[in-house]
Amino acid sequence: PRLKEARFLTMHAKPRAMIDVSDGLAQDLGHMLDASKCGAMLYEVQLPISSELKKHYTKHSTQIQHVLGDGEDYELLFTMSRAKAERLYAYIEKHKVKTRFTVIGKIIREKGIRLERVDGSVQRVLVRGYEHFK
Repeated sequence: PRLKEARFLTMHAKPRAMIDVSDGLAQDLGHMLDASKCGAMLYEVQLPISSELKKHYTKHSTQIQHVLGDGEDYELLFTMSRAKAERLYAYIEKHKVKTRFTVIGKIIREKGIRLERVDGSVQRVLVRGYEHFK
């Protein structure tokens, strides 16, 4: 778990919402969005794909499916205003913070999760991930 990073974020960036990704990015993002009664637009080109995932799956669309649906990542997913994000990046650069933070999308009014593909098209994301007690 990213406890050190969570403490850093709450002290220096004060996210509006934050959750660890343990049941899959789409599913855990869905929990945040349900609680906030809003939606999200994810940017395919911004989604981090690990070298291990690239090694196991050569097809990009399969990689994206795994990025959105696989669990046990224990990464942090958080939201903040654009201004706060800019201040966070400035702080990270100034203080040489080694942890990598990546903007993967934005919050939108329309409920649900959408994915802006590399070609500019937009598709709905089916919320899938690990289901407890099934």
